[in-house]
Amino acid sequence: MICLCSILYADDILLLAPSVNALKKILHVYDKELYWLDLTINVSKFSCMRMGPHFEVRCSNIVSTSGHEITWSNNIHYLDVYLTANNVYSCSFNHAKCSFYR
Repeated sequence: MICLCSILYADDILLLAPSVNALKKILHVYDKELYWLDLTINVSKFSCMRMGPHFEVRCSNIVSTSGHEITWSNNIHYLDVYLTANNVYSCSFNHAKCSFYR
C-alpha cells in the first residue's frame, strides 16, 4: 500500500511519503505526469527532507526519471515556511523574525 499525499499551491508542490521508497515511487508518478504535460521538475529548487525517528540516517540521492539527482536537505522552504528536519514536525521562524525586525 502506498500513502500518497501532496500539497499543491500554484506551481509549488510538497510531496509527503511514509518512507524513502514510497517517496521515490510518488516522485516517478509525478515525473511521468509532468512529462505528459510537457513540463519538468526544476531540480535546482527541489530537495528531500526526512522527519521522524530516523531523520539523521543518511540516504542516497533520489534520481528522477529524467536522470537528475535530488539531494537531501535539513531545511526546506515552502510558501515562506521553513520546515526543519527533526524527529517530530517542526518549523523554523528565524527567517520571519529577521524580516520583521529589519
